Amino acid sequence: MVRNLDLFGETEQVRDKPTSKVDPLPVIALAKKKPSKNDTPLEKEIRRFNRIIKELQEYETEAKNNRATEEEYQRLYTIELVPLLNKLALVKFEFAEQLHKLFTTALFKKAEKTAFVDFMINFLEDIDVFVPEANTLLTFYLNMNVQLLSKKEKEMFKYHLEENLGIEDIDIENYDFEELMKKKGKEFLDAEELEEKQVRKKANSKIAPEETELQTVYKELAKLLHPDLEQNDTLKKEKHTLMQELIEARKSQDFFSMLLIKAKAHRLAGINSDNSYSIEKLKLYNKQLKKKLDELKGEFFTKEMNNYFMDSNGFVLRDNKDNPAQKIQQELKAVKTDIETINKDKTYINSPDRLKEFIKVLKFQ
Repeated sequence: MVRNLDLFGETEQVRDKPTSKVDPLPVIALAKKKPSKNDTPLEKEIRRFNRIIKELQEYETEAKNNRATEEEYQRLYTIELVPLLNKLALVKFEFAEQLHKLFTTALFKKAEKTAFVDFMINFLEDIDVFVPEANTLLTFYLNMNVQLLSKKEKEMFKYHLEENLGIEDIDIENYDFEELMKKKGKEFLDAEELEEKQVRKKANSKIAPEETELQTVYKELAKLLHPDLEQNDTLKKEKHTLMQELIEARKSQDFFSMLLIKAKAHRLAGINSDNSYSIEKLKLYNKQLKKKLDELKGEFFTKEMNNYFMDSNGFVLRDNKDNPAQKIQQELKAVKTDIETINKDKTYINSPDRLKEFIKVLKFQ
């Protein structure tokens, strides 16, 4: 049997069983198709609602595709790239230990020490994820970096710690990075605990109008979608899926997803929506929907910017921006090149004299 359903202003033919797979948009029908100067405040708010809904759907579709691409990239990254990154970290650590032994058994000028310390800090960063022992070596050079500062530079560094990081009572002459991190870590945990208390206090205070409305829609849809109240196996399965989406939308306070679920739920139940939104409710919805739209636009812009890199000709679009496999292959090639280069340097820099040659190159970089 075929029947016509008016789904939030969108009329389409739907068979009773199986249900249509085309998801409706929760737009609101208006008698006047085009905007005019005679539109009432309610009509203006409805048009804004419909416009935001349609734009959100476009960005959501793009975001969904982006997430699928990113998930595939992360899968390949874990399987193919992580083992090679682990190997690179081990090679870097072995080379760093070799350089450290050469450095601590010979005499160097202050400028040479400064250049080498800067190199070691950059070289050892981030490899502790794979080689925890690298932390000890990194701490040694972070401490030496402060020791090599002039008196004026130490005063500026101390000022930076106090003003920008909120770390006070630092004995800069006996600076210890590890102790500093312990102190900062405790302050961070204390700040987190305070933030949690403030969140709990806010949760117990007056509930915001948007949260009240979200809860109202959730309760309405939870009754409509409860799978245990459905006898038809096909519809029961669909309702179970929608119920899971509904719970997730409530957790993330996602108005747009909630409205999409509402449109799907009404279609499954054969309900003609009356669209009796007050202007106050529409303003509330539009505020929340606009917030989500701005977030999606921000994500989209960030992804687009990540698809470009800088070379001598300016910004260039990456060839493999939408191909996770190609991107991984390029990264694998780059990591393999790094490993080969480090192994060659490790073989060559095997004496204090050759280390001094290496430092001379560093000073000109």
